[in-house]
Amino acid sequence: MAKARKQPTDVDVKPLTVERWDDFEALFTSAAIPGRCWCMWQRGTQKDAIENRGEGNRTAMRGKVDDGEEVGLLAYADGVPAAWCSIGPRSAFGRLSRSPALTPAEGSEPPEKVWSTVCYFVHRDYRHLGLAHELLRAAVEYARERGAEAFEGYPVKPRDKRIDTPSAFPGTSAMFVQAGFSPVPSRAPDRSIQMIMRRRLN
Repeated sequence: MAKARKQPTDVDVKPLTVERWDDFEALFTSAAIPGRCWCMWQRGTQKDAIENRGEGNRTAMRGKVDDGEEVGLLAYADGVPAAWCSIGPRSAFGRLSRSPALTPAEGSEPPEKVWSTVCYFVHRDYRHLGLAHELLRAAVEYARERGAEAFEGYPVKPRDKRIDTPSAFPGTSAMFVQAGFSPVPSRAPDRSIQMIMRRRLN
């Protein structure tokens, strides 16, 4: 992939489908961590994600795409697959449903009307160009169009020191604030380094 480091003239966000699988695969094999996880970390159990890392997780994600499941969005910078965000109904992410720390203390929307975004990955040649922000904006509209009444993200809680790359995978609190999200209390706020950011869509 050619190095960018300049603002792309065109950014196009598309859902991951079977037809775009090769683009997704090219993006995820460009770095070590995505190539182990394949964005399956939140979708099953921690044990499964670790035992299946690499090819097992790739196969699991490919199966979801083959089944037509809505799993995420790809951002193309001037036609190049450059960034990704994992989204879907909150119920699609098994680890969220089992985590009191990432479950809001209160919520008036029916559970099936809540969508989540759990991970962002931007190719190293396209970082700091606003692609994660573009993806989040597109994800909000994508969820709204599919009937979501609320949308949640789970960034790492703000810290004094600069956030490292692994901690940035869920997105940053600043980018959620910029997109109109607000922090909400969780059922177990002291049990996670992450926080819940929420935006009502209706």
